[in-house]
Amino acid sequence: MRVLGCLAILAFLLVAGCAKPSATSGASSSTEAAASGVPEPGTPAAQSLAQNQANEPRPALVAPKILTPVLVGSPGAAEPNIAIAPDGTLYASNPCAIWRSEDHGVSWRETKHTGQTGCGDGDIAVDGAGNLYWLGLGTGIPFQVSTDRGESFSKAVDLSDGTGNDREWIDSTPAGKIYTAWRGAGGIEFNASPDGGATWSGKVVAGPDGDGGPVVHDPVSGMLYLPVVDLGPALGTTTATVHVHTSTDQGATWSHHDTATLPTFPVEPNAYNSDFPVIAVDSAGTAFLVYSAPLAWPRVPVAATPPEEANLFGIYLQTSTDHGATWSAPRLVSAPDKDARMPWIAAGKAGRVAVVWYENVNGVPGEVLPDQWNVMLWESVTADQETPVGQTVKLTPTPNHVGSLCTSGTGCAAADRSLLDYFEVAITAEGQPVAVWSSSILGTGVGVAVQGTDVYFGGLADGTPLR
Repeated sequence: MRVLGCLAILAFLLVAGCAKPSATSGASSSTEAAASGVPEPGTPAAQSLAQNQANEPRPALVAPKILTPVLVGSPGAAEPNIAIAPDGTLYASNPCAIWRSEDHGVSWRETKHTGQTGCGDGDIAVDGAGNLYWLGLGTGIPFQVSTDRGESFSKAVDLSDGTGNDREWIDSTPAGKIYTAWRGAGGIEFNASPDGGATWSGKVVAGPDGDGGPVVHDPVSGMLYLPVVDLGPALGTTTATVHVHTSTDQGATWSHHDTATLPTFPVEPNAYNSDFPVIAVDSAGTAFLVYSAPLAWPRVPVAATPPEEANLFGIYLQTSTDHGATWSAPRLVSAPDKDARMPWIAAGKAGRVAVVWYENVNGVPGEVLPDQWNVMLWESVTADQETPVGQTVKLTPTPNHVGSLCTSGTGCAAADRSLLDYFEVAITAEGQPVAVWSSSILGTGVGVAVQGTDVYFGGLADGTPLR
């Protein structure tokens, strides 16, 4: 949820029973990375695995079986997160709820999540020992850990010293190194822990303020990536730029790389036109960046791009094989005649990625005009090549949303924002992509949906393994 959030949804999410933050927190150090079957980044084992997988022949894509969507939570609100534990346990969350599945997503149960706080936004991660980490948004950026699979959480620690005010993200390595980022008073702020949250390195500013996507680590080297779309006119410029901030020293210092320039619309409530940019890194260290931008871009000059309300959006993919220093030209992976928004990406073995997004049926500009929307997934085993080959499938047998799909934050007061700003995909140990998404079937073109928003789980089975 962006800084101006949906007040009606937040009121529902601010439930009783959330604990007050405390001065200390953290799980015991998760040094047994072998428990996850994934080596710790930066180790010889990680480098050897990367070399072996990079040299493997690429299989042909197999037509997959599409899982029947399963209801996770109702009402489930929106912006669902997904995380997969080493034993295959699936977790889904929204701001202030945790669901768990122990049967590969066939059924879900809400955990007690006792003590969970920071219900304005939320994000989760799981380490190699099965510890579940939670990062929230409330009075600052509270961090908590659960060692009993989401049933209870430790006392909260504000990682931002009171300066965090919007969209926070968390990432963990198998051994429990934790990386966090959020929007704060200083810009995009960052904090890290080497020991499962027991101690913290201290807050630093990774870069200027903007629409910051999730922080992620390279599974080979441990290098960190933080993608951001800046605020364009709010910074005194006429364009918005997609940046990727990188760190080779666990977040102590950051380098900055521009990947694309997007059109901006000063009359728009959010002044630009992209959802959260998202990065995933495969087992060979190739980084993949996705975001949404107008279909007319980059063919049409920025100054000539139609306003957001009259624009169709597409999902664009860029890749980097040199640790973020340079990036390929944007490639459209969604349909060329449909409106597509809110992308997310997961990566597995070398070149193997899965990208999901919401896409409409009739191809009308979806910012304010109603349409039917579905969850789409594009997968490829050659995404690291100059001309990747992929296949696109629809995960929803019937539309998950009817209405508009506004991405202008609380500027959506006159349009439907019931799905909020994102949903997520992950890759199972079997190599199959799975996702959690939001559904509001009775949404409307104007105003909030007239039906509570639910969370669903789905994905692929028996297709080409991505891991």
